[in-house]
Amino acid sequence: DRAVKHAVDAMDADHSGAISLTEYLHFALDPRAGKRLALELIRMHYDTDNSGTFGFIEFKKYLQDQAAADNATPPRVVLLYDIFRRLDVDRNLQLSVEEMAAPTHRPLDPGWFDLDGDGSITAEELHTMLYEVGGQYEMDMERLLRVVADGDADGTGTLSYDEFERAVNRHW
Repeated sequence: DRAVKHAVDAMDADHSGAISLTEYLHFALDPRAGKRLALELIRMHYDTDNSGTFGFIEFKKYLQDQAAADNATPPRVVLLYDIFRRLDVDRNLQLSVEEMAAPTHRPLDPGWFDLDGDGSITAEELHTMLYEVGGQYEMDMERLLRVVADGDADGTGTLSYDEFERAVNRHW
Protein backbone atom coordinates (compact mmCIF):
# COMPACT_ATOMS: atom_id res chain seq x y z
CA ASP A 1 0.00 0.00 0.00
CA ARG A 2 1.32 3.44 -0.97
CA ALA A 3 0.44 5.06 2.36
CA VAL A 4 2.37 2.45 4.33
CA LYS A 5 5.42 2.82 2.07
CA HIS A 6 5.39 6.59 2.58
CA ALA A 7 5.03 6.17 6.35
CA VAL A 8 8.03 3.79 6.38
CA ASP A 9 10.03 6.16 4.16
CA ALA A 10 9.26 9.01 6.58
CA MET A 11 10.82 7.02 9.45
CA ASP A 12 13.75 5.57 7.44
CA ALA A 13 16.18 8.48 7.98
CA ASP A 14 19.22 6.72 6.46
CA HIS A 15 17.20 5.43 3.48
CA SER A 16 18.39 1.88 4.08
CA GLY A 17 14.96 0.37 3.43
CA ALA A 18 14.64 -0.71 7.06
CA ILE A 19 13.69 1.13 10.22
CA SER A 20 16.24 0.79 13.00
CA LEU A 21 15.25 1.14 16.65
CA THR A 22 17.11 4.47 16.72
CA GLU A 23 15.19 5.75 13.69
CA TYR A 24 11.88 4.61 15.18
CA LEU A 25 12.59 6.24 18.56
CA HIS A 26 13.76 9.44 16.88
CA PHE A 27 10.57 9.53 14.82
CA ALA A 28 8.33 8.62 17.76
CA LEU A 29 9.88 11.24 20.06
CA ASP A 30 10.07 14.02 17.45
CA PRO A 31 7.01 16.25 17.92
CA ARG A 32 7.24 17.28 14.26
CA ALA A 33 7.31 13.69 12.97
CA GLY A 34 3.59 13.20 13.25
CA LYS A 35 3.06 16.45 11.42
CA ARG A 36 5.36 15.33 8.58
CA LEU A 37 3.59 11.97 8.31
CA ALA A 38 0.16 13.60 8.31
CA LEU A 39 1.30 16.08 5.66
CA GLU A 40 2.72 13.24 3.57
CA LEU A 41 -0.63 11.44 3.67
CA ILE A 42 -2.45 14.68 2.82
CA ARG A 43 -0.01 15.32 -0.03
CA MET A 44 -0.67 11.85 -1.41
CA HIS A 45 -4.40 12.60 -1.49
CA TYR A 46 -4.12 16.07 -3.06
CA ASP A 47 -1.08 15.54 -5.31
CA THR A 48 -3.12 15.21 -8.50
CA ASP A 49 -0.11 15.51 -10.82
CA ASN A 50 1.96 12.96 -8.82
CA SER A 51 4.85 15.42 -8.52
CA GLY A 52 5.54 14.54 -4.89
CA THR A 53 4.82 18.15 -3.88
CA PHE A 54 1.92 20.58 -3.51
CA GLY A 55 1.45 22.99 -6.39
CA PHE A 56 -0.58 26.11 -5.61
CA ILE A 57 -3.83 24.65 -7.00
CA GLU A 58 -3.41 21.51 -4.86
CA PHE A 59 -2.51 23.61 -1.79
CA LYS A 60 -5.53 25.87 -2.36
CA LYS A 61 -7.87 22.86 -2.79
CA TYR A 62 -6.58 21.30 0.45
CA LEU A 63 -7.09 24.50 2.48
CA GLN A 64 -10.51 25.14 0.94
CA ASP A 65 -11.55 21.56 1.80
CA GLN A 66 -10.24 22.07 5.35
CA ALA A 67 -12.25 25.28 5.71
CA ALA A 68 -15.38 23.50 4.44
CA ALA A 69 -14.83 20.62 6.89
CA ASP A 70 -14.57 23.18 9.72
CA ASN A 71 -17.65 25.08 8.46
CA ALA A 72 -15.42 28.13 8.06
CA THR A 73 -15.16 30.69 5.30
CA PRO A 74 -12.12 29.87 3.16
CA PRO A 75 -9.44 32.56 3.04
CA ARG A 76 -9.25 34.72 -0.07
CA VAL A 77 -7.11 33.32 -2.88
CA VAL A 78 -4.66 36.24 -2.63
CA LEU A 79 -4.03 35.38 1.03
CA LEU A 80 -3.60 31.68 0.20
CA TYR A 81 -1.08 32.59 -2.50
CA ASP A 82 0.83 34.81 -0.09
CA ILE A 83 0.99 31.98 2.46
CA PHE A 84 2.06 29.55 -0.28
CA ARG A 85 4.79 31.92 -1.46
CA ARG A 86 6.13 32.38 2.08
CA LEU A 87 6.22 28.62 2.71
CA ASP A 88 7.97 27.97 -0.63
CA VAL A 89 11.49 28.47 0.75
CA ASP A 90 13.31 27.21 -2.36
CA ARG A 91 11.08 29.34 -4.65
CA ASN A 92 10.30 26.49 -7.08
CA LEU A 93 6.51 27.08 -6.95
CA GLN A 94 6.03 23.69 -5.28
CA LEU A 95 5.70 22.94 -1.56
CA SER A 96 7.50 19.90 -0.27
CA VAL A 97 6.33 18.17 2.88
CA GLU A 98 9.48 19.53 4.57
CA GLU A 99 8.56 23.11 3.65
CA MET A 100 5.02 22.62 4.94
CA ALA A 101 6.23 20.95 8.16
CA ALA A 102 8.70 23.76 8.92
CA PRO A 103 8.03 25.70 12.11
CA THR A 104 5.05 27.99 11.69
CA HIS A 105 6.11 30.47 14.36
CA ARG A 106 7.61 32.95 11.94
CA PRO A 107 7.86 36.65 12.66
CA LEU A 108 4.60 38.39 11.81
CA ASP A 109 5.09 40.15 8.49
CA PRO A 110 3.48 43.61 8.46
CA GLY A 111 3.17 43.34 4.67
CA TRP A 112 0.41 40.75 5.11
CA PHE A 113 -1.74 43.44 6.72
CA ASP A 114 -0.94 46.29 4.32
CA LEU A 115 -3.71 45.42 1.88
CA ASP A 116 -3.40 48.49 -0.32
CA GLY A 117 0.41 48.36 -0.37
CA ASP A 118 0.88 51.97 0.73
CA GLY A 119 3.43 51.12 3.43
CA SER A 120 1.08 51.69 6.36
CA ILE A 121 -1.59 49.69 8.16
CA THR A 122 -5.02 51.01 9.10
CA ALA A 123 -7.44 49.63 11.69
CA GLU A 124 -9.67 48.57 8.77
CA GLU A 125 -6.83 46.57 7.20
CA LEU A 126 -6.10 44.93 10.57
CA HIS A 127 -9.76 44.03 10.96
CA THR A 128 -10.00 42.57 7.44
CA MET A 129 -6.88 40.43 7.82
CA LEU A 130 -7.72 39.22 11.32
CA TYR A 131 -11.11 38.14 9.98
CA GLU A 132 -9.48 36.45 6.97
CA VAL A 133 -7.02 34.37 8.99
CA GLY A 134 -9.58 33.11 11.43
CA GLY A 135 -12.54 34.14 13.54
CA GLN A 136 -10.71 33.33 16.77
CA TYR A 137 -8.47 36.36 16.13
CA GLU A 138 -11.28 38.68 15.18
CA MET A 139 -11.42 41.83 17.28
CA ASP A 140 -13.97 44.55 17.38
CA MET A 141 -13.15 47.72 15.48
CA GLU A 142 -13.09 49.82 18.66
CA ARG A 143 -10.21 47.78 20.11
CA LEU A 144 -8.31 47.88 16.80
CA LEU A 145 -8.70 51.66 16.63
CA ARG A 146 -7.21 51.85 20.15
CA VAL A 147 -4.30 49.58 19.09
CA VAL A 148 -3.59 51.82 16.08
CA ALA A 149 -3.91 55.04 18.11
CA ASP A 150 -1.65 53.64 20.83
CA GLY A 151 1.00 52.51 18.34
CA ASP A 152 0.85 55.54 16.03
CA ALA A 153 4.00 57.36 17.17
CA ASP A 154 4.08 59.83 14.25
CA GLY A 155 0.39 60.85 14.42
CA THR A 156 -0.60 59.74 10.89
CA GLY A 157 -3.61 57.70 12.03
CA THR A 158 -1.99 54.54 10.62
CA LEU A 159 0.84 52.24 11.64
CA SER A 160 4.13 52.15 9.78
CA TYR A 161 5.68 48.68 9.64
CA ASP A 162 7.94 49.53 12.61
CA GLU A 163 5.00 50.91 14.59
CA PHE A 164 2.99 47.79 13.70
CA GLU A 165 5.71 45.48 15.06
CA ARG A 166 5.92 47.47 18.31
CA ALA A 167 2.11 47.49 18.64
CA VAL A 168 1.91 43.72 18.09
CA ASN A 169 4.59 43.11 20.72
CA ARG A 170 2.76 45.37 23.16
CA HIS A 171 -0.83 44.17 22.61
CA TRP A 172 -0.50 40.52 21.63
